[in-house]
Amino acid sequence: YSPEANLIATGGDDRVIRTWDAITGQLQAALRGHTDEVRSLSFSRDGKQLASTSRDKTVRIWSVKTGDQLFSLHGHQGDSNVVRWSPTGEYVASGADDSVIKVWNPKTGKEMRRLSGHTRKVKGLAFTADGSRLMSASDDRTIRVWNPQTGEQILTLTAHDGAVSSVDVGSLKHGSFLASCGWDGTVRIWEARRPEK
Repeated sequence: YSPEANLIATGGDDRVIRTWDAITGQLQAALRGHTDEVRSLSFSRDGKQLASTSRDKTVRIWSVKTGDQLFSLHGHQGDSNVVRWSPTGEYVASGADDSVIKVWNPKTGKEMRRLSGHTRKVKGLAFTADGSRLMSASDDRTIRVWNPQTGEQILTLTAHDGAVSSVDVGSLKHGSFLASCGWDGTVRIWEARRPEK
């Protein structure tokens, strides 16, 4: 869904990204450019742009209004599995089969940082609400916490007995939490605390 919940974006084996009116179900646009299966999509916070990843190893940024491809980002050495736009709009993060996370500048299309630490495929990414932390999930059975501004790895979480396929961040009245799920058939909930100053 777009941030205003008026559009739905889909992508798949046919290599085409489609946007749909969330109320009427009418097709709005078909975005073509990827040369292999589309794996992941993420809207910018203002809903004006859309980021995509694909098995063609690229990350692409599109104009939602015109359907034009604004950038084709190259650098991953394996299938690009997941993409997330930061809530602040400053970054686009992508994770791939090469075990690397890349942080891109969506205004210039330039790579800003390369986050290395995972030893197998990166399958999931999630930013905190303020964009100050990036969580990643991997086939190496770990969840890692990063500072996207510096590229520093802050924490490694291990509890799953299999590949970790997805990660997300949420908030409750008493604070924030991290949720992860994996091939071991479990969902893990982690309490997120800010370090004391």
